[in-house]
Amino acid sequence: MQSSSQSYRRRSLASATVLTLLCLSLPLQADARSRSRSVERTNAQGQQASREMAVEAEAGSRSASRSRNGAYGGSSSTSSEVDLATGSASRESSSVGPLGRSRSRSSATSFGDGSYTRSSSATGTNGGTASREVSGSYDPETGTATRTSTATGPNGQSYSTTTSSSHGNGSYERSSTTTGPDGGSVETSASVSVQP
Repeated sequence: MQSSSQSYRRRSLASATVLTLLCLSLPLQADARSRSRSVERTNAQGQQASREMAVEAEAGSRSASRSRNGAYGGSSSTSSEVDLATGSASRESSSVGPLGRSRSRSSATSFGDGSYTRSSSATGTNGGTASREVSGSYDPETGTATRTSTATGPNGQSYSTTTSSSHGNGSYERSSTTTGPDGGSVETSASVSVQP
């Protein structure tokens, strides 16, 4: 369970990174733009595969969708939206393998005034669902950031982590506490200073 939770944390971090890059890549122009693409292929056995993509963007917002149908029966779809005016973002994805096994993921994020919250969940091929709640904030004046996350596995066991970090004047400090489902906790801390 611990390795599964760690894997889910890594995937959530990757999703958060993609979301951040998506926000940074939003177009600055006021005019709306859209583009789409559709590709179909047929192999030597007559089996068909297809891909479709559509993106719509305007100042401060972007939505995208992608879908794929494999030649051997597998399919997947993904959709995402970002709106800077409302400070919200969402992403949905699902896939079905050639043998009919399905999995899905979803996340919703709200952000603004130096803080954010994100809820995400993932359902595996066996029907088990893992979820995660994350909230954080950053104060540029004090250089302090805080982050709290709670991950719950398919068996209902939860792990929570609280992290606080600060930097300034050539120093950096970070401390975190992780609490497992049995109530036991692990604390870590680090500090770095640079002398000019």
